[in-house]
Order: sequence, then structure tokens, then C-alpha cells
Amino acid sequence: VDEQNTNLIMTISLSSPSGSAITLDFTTANGTAIADNEGGVNDYEAQAGSITFDVGETEKTITLTINDDDSYETNEIFAINLSNIQGAKLDRPNIQVTIVDNNDLPSLSIDDVTVNESNTIATVSVTLNKPSDYLVQVDYNTENDSAIAGNDYTARSGTLSFSPDENNKDIIFSIQDDVIVENDEQFLVNLSHVIGATISDGQSIVTVQNNDFPSTPVLTLINGDGNVTLSWVDIPDASSYNVYYARQSGVTPGNYGTMDGTLLLDQSSGLVLSNLKLWVDYFFVITAVAGSVESSPSAERSVRTMIVPLHPLTDTGVIFGGEDSIVNNNDCSGMVIGQQDCSYGRDATQNDSSDGHAGFSYTKLNSNGDDLTADAISWECVRDNVTGLIWEVKQAPGSDGIRDTKWTYSWYNSTGINDSGAAGTSNGGTCFDTSNCDTEKFVAQVNTQGLCGYKDWRLPSISELGSLINFNIFKPAIDTAYFPNTTNMRFVFGMMNYWSSSPSASNPNDAWSVMFATGQNSNIGPRSSKMHVRVVRNSGTP
Repeated sequence: VDEQNTNLIMTISLSSPSGSAITLDFTTANGTAIADNEGGVNDYEAQAGSITFDVGETEKTITLTINDDDSYETNEIFAINLSNIQGAKLDRPNIQVTIVDNNDLPSLSIDDVTVNESNTIATVSVTLNKPSDYLVQVDYNTENDSAIAGNDYTARSGTLSFSPDENNKDIIFSIQDDVIVENDEQFLVNLSHVIGATISDGQSIVTVQNNDFPSTPVLTLINGDGNVTLSWVDIPDASSYNVYYARQSGVTPGNYGTMDGTLLLDQSSGLVLSNLKLWVDYFFVITAVAGSVESSPSAERSVRTMIVPLHPLTDTGVIFGGEDSIVNNNDCSGMVIGQQDCSYGRDATQNDSSDGHAGFSYTKLNSNGDDLTADAISWECVRDNVTGLIWEVKQAPGSDGIRDTKWTYSWYNSTGINDSGAAGTSNGGTCFDTSNCDTEKFVAQVNTQGLCGYKDWRLPSISELGSLINFNIFKPAIDTAYFPNTTNMRFVFGMMNYWSSSPSASNPNDAWSVMFATGQNSNIGPRSSKMHVRVVRNSGTP
């Protein structure tokens, strides 16, 4: 019977009908085929019983169960024994059943292995896909690839023998550790000359992982005029360096992509990064690279990008020159021009007017505090890229919001700090909310609204407010391309001025203000006066 036939029907016959009943017993008996194999595979199911031929019957059948398995094995036999017959004689008391194996040769495969160089051994497994009743033998040998025998591992060859019922053998190879920074390397283990099986996968790739890395570099950042310079001391064996940076802390080579970060490959010390957003914190790490091996990242360094001013505040804006005998000239020329204001400062060195007049540098911000382009037609705040201050933009007259340019306020400070001994006048102006018309209450309203996403707005000092004055222009003396709706009337004392937070040192009832109509920033007036307000906040300082 073929092994795959699960039912074997055996027929027992009488030579002729009998006038009386005939009985006999039967039982199966193991040969090379085993039933009731404890802990193993049954080749067939054992069976025993009695058979009765009734009067006139000449045939009876016995149905036996044959078990199919996956083993590659010899043909196997078991017996059916007949006994204790009553009313007849036995012609054949013993019957031999041969189970014919239906399985193909087993196949051998060898595993790929990855091992760290610090391990002293690499274990490679060779596996038979199914058991065999026959001895299986196969030869193996190592072959150099990028790993070289004698330097990275110890060459080996030999023969593996699988006894019946064995299906796995391990080959152990010695791995040699070194102190060289190198790429991961590989060698091969090949199977050949197999007996008693086939080979389905006859080659193993053994990868030896490098465990030596370049030293970690030390990163230094230098904040420049709108750029950042990265420098470090070169590391022995390093051929290049990778730079990772993002706008939030915790950047690593593994996570910079999820942080909307940037990777710069193959860099060298002295790298200058330009065109970064101004007044934004950036976080940097670098790694040293030798071949394809990368060091651990450096300690994180951060910098807030800014324009480094030539003096503490912005320049005057004056770009014209004057002569002794003739009128002022517009091209900053003349006999004594070397001593004149237009020859010095940012007005001379950064006079491109792409982001503000002359040496001024501004960025428009939307209601969330995000940067806008210079040609944006709607914006809420302005960042001075030189001082780092962020300024409120007044709304057009008639808008009737709390930031309408027409509203006025009295000077008031109830904190007792920086007030020269007097709080000033509460609610003395004319404004949108008639119960909140003083400087302190206006600042509180702006912070409640969260202008441009911030709630740390304040009244500017006289120096900060004066940094917006552009002495090259008039009515108003401020860049209206960035600060529209600035009151430009003159000679109306008080109502045309803008309050600062600076109190008068000589009179506790007075405070300083700026008249942008003329650019005059030396005005001292009573704190009860009705003046305008433009609030400010810090995004950082140079």
C-alpha cells in the first residue's frame, strides 16, 4: 500500500460456503512499521478483533488506517496475524503489509548570520527540512568576501553528518576583534557534495558588524550677522561630518526627520549656514564619519539667529549728505562726507531696503506670530531683526477695535515699580473701552487677546520706542511700509505723541513720549495727557 492511502482494506475469503458459522481472531503486529509508537510517529494504527462468517458468507473485510508522514524513509512492513479459527482451516495465517514511502529527498539549507565583531564566535545553522531514515552528509567551506580570513575570521571546512532523525547541525567560526574603524564586513559559508539529500539554500552570508567608531566631535556655534558658523576639531580617521539641526531641542540622527529637521551630509569645519529664520532658536548636533561608520552625536548646541548690530540699536536711517556751501545731496557725497552720518553704520553697510528702509530690517508677522514675506498685504505685528523687538501694528482709523490708531490713553502704572513715585492717571484717555483708557489697562487688553500668539506685551522704554524713528523721512518719521496708520500730525502737543514706559526723573507727574510726526523723542509731558500707545515684546536680544 502507498503511504498516502490512509485506508487499507484487507479481504479474508472462504474457499466455499459453509453450512455453519465460522469464527476466527485477528491482530496486527509491528515489523519495521511501528504502531503505538510512544513519543514518535505511528506508521499505522494497531487493531485486533474477531470475524464471523455466517452461513453462506464467503468474504469478510478488515479496514486498517495507514498514517502518512513527511519522513524520507525505507519501505516499512507490518503483519496481520489470523488465529483461533473455528469450523475451517487457515490457508495463510500470516499476511505481510508493505507501506511504500511517498516522500522526496529532504533538502538542506544554511542560515545567514549577523554577529558583532566583539563576539568571539559566529554560529551558523544547517537544517534538514524533514527527518530522514538515511545518513545525510554535506561538505562546507568558508570563502572571503569583504571579510578576510586571518584578519577578520578563521577559515574552516569540513563535513556534516546527519544521523537518522537529526535535522540540525551548527558550525562555529572564530571571529577576530580589532580596533580599526571600518564598515561591516562579510564572509561566506558554502555547502557542497551532498549525500542523501538535496540543497535548497547552499550559501550563508555571515555579517561581522563593526564595533569601532570615530570619536565624538565637539561642536562650537558662532552667531553671525544673520548666519551661524559651525566649527569643530577634526577627529582622527574621520573623512567627513554630518550635521543635524531642527527648531526644537532633542535632535538626533534618528529623529531629525520627525522634527521637520535638516541633515547636511559630508561637511567640514567652518560651515556657515545662511538664510535661517531670524530670532528663532536652532538646535544642532554633528557626527564624525569614517567610511560608512558614523560616530555618536555630539552634545547638542543651540543658538538664536539674529542680526548682530553695529551699535546697540538701529541706525538713524539718514542716507543723504550735506555740503558747506550747497544744499543737501542724496548720494552721500561732498567735500566733508567722510565725517557725515550717511557714511557710517548699517545705513551704509546694509542699505538694500529689501526688508526696511536703508539699514532698518523688519519682518512682518501674521496673527499667529509666523513670518510673512515683505510684500504681504495683511499683517498684525512686526519684528525688528536688529534689536529683536516685536512691535504692535496699529489698525486703521475707523476700525473701532481696541488697536484703532485713533484711540488715546493716559499714562498709568499701579505696580509701584519704575514710576518715579507716582502711579499717574487712571482711565484718562479716549478709547474703545471707556473704562480701560490708560496705558496699563490697554497692555492688559492686548495680552488678554494674545496678539500674534503672545501674552507678554508691555509698554516700550523711550530708547526702544526711539529705535523706530527714521530721521531720513518725515510725517511720519517711521517706515510706513511696515508701520502703517502711525499718527503723523505735528504741533498738536500730547495727542500726536506715543507714550513710553520711561518716567521723568525730575517730575513724578510726567513721562517720556515720542512724536513720530517729526521724529522728536525728547518729549516730557503730564501723565494725564491723552497720547497714543504702541506695545512691544522681546523675542530675544543681541
